[in-house]
Amino acid sequence: MICFIFKKIKFLLVLFFDLILNLYGRLFVKDKSGVICFDCLYDENQEPIDTYIFFKYLKKQNIKVKYFVLNVFRDKFENEDGIIFVKNKWQFIFKYLKEIAKSKYIITSFGLFDSIDMKLAKYKGSEYIFLEHGVRYLYKSLDNIYSSENFNKILVPSKFTFDLYKNNNAWNEESMILSGLPRWDEYNLEEYSKNKSVFVFFTWRKTFLSNPKTAKEYVKAITLFLDKLSSKFPLNVDIYFAWHHEILKNNIPLPELNFRINLVKTNEISNYIKSTSLLITDYSSVCWDYFYQNKPVIFYRFDSNSSYFDESDIANVIELKNIDKVFQNCFYKETVVIEKALYYCNMGFVLESFENTFYKTLFWDTSCNCEKILASLSI
Repeated sequence: MICFIFKKIKFLLVLFFDLILNLYGRLFVKDKSGVICFDCLYDENQEPIDTYIFFKYLKKQNIKVKYFVLNVFRDKFENEDGIIFVKNKWQFIFKYLKEIAKSKYIITSFGLFDSIDMKLAKYKGSEYIFLEHGVRYLYKSLDNIYSSENFNKILVPSKFTFDLYKNNNAWNEESMILSGLPRWDEYNLEEYSKNKSVFVFFTWRKTFLSNPKTAKEYVKAITLFLDKLSSKFPLNVDIYFAWHHEILKNNIPLPELNFRINLVKTNEISNYIKSTSLLITDYSSVCWDYFYQNKPVIFYRFDSNSSYFDESDIANVIELKNIDKVFQNCFYKETVVIEKALYYCNMGFVLESFENTFYKTLFWDTSCNCEKILASLSI
């Protein structure tokens, strides 16, 4: 009943916004120009990445752009022109109605579309564009949010995901921006990381949303793995680890980690993605950043048989077993994962032949991603 009432209220608010925006546009807006970039950073653990980097690129091109940030933690940014902080999404909608009505493009990586039906943007002459926040490669993760009905254009950063969008979300190629993520422009592909270091990062489980207590088993399994990894790895290899921001957001009790583990703040992960030589993960989309940099990745499905999974997590496990055949470096036993990690360490973190072949099939042209995204817009 409460959910029904909430949906009705939201529906009425959207209709009211539609009416106001339409009326304002007819009376005061003659020509649309400029760009709005929007990021919803849920808490202090979030890191501004792709939309923010594209915003900075547009500024360098002397394009009229404003970057709206839904986050109260303002220390993430230096005093930059064009950045506007908002307390919530409705403040953004109503307080900055003028900017929305005048903008030709509204660009976001996540966070805005779950509060307002942005199909409205199409009817007002603005284009709503979605930049990936990472690369999605599981069918189950491509829900209605990514439907072609909700956006005018969508960034497709990998050939691997092209068919997912086309077949699963009814996108046509003309509306797809075939380019890498903006953050990849900041990766130096010529200078391979010389650091002997490993980054360990596991994604979260949707089960934790409905039952946070189940996360204790997840946390325990990861902690035991880090202990074993620390005991086996040579002392001249640095081990970095970060908890997923959803774990921190839900205030789940976390144990003290082995003294060899360098704990990374989740809002600083991008720095370690660039500097470390090897990734160990379950199925986080961070793996694509390592693929892009030609760095080895080991997939450890440490809780694939867990009893705490909900239906969506079980569906992911089933799909991942099929993906394992493509990615190959996927393991279910801790001892095998550690042996493989030691192998890469001893070999200087050089890719194996199957990885070299596989990585070449994943991406479009790997240069000037921001430039390609801009070229797809009529600015």
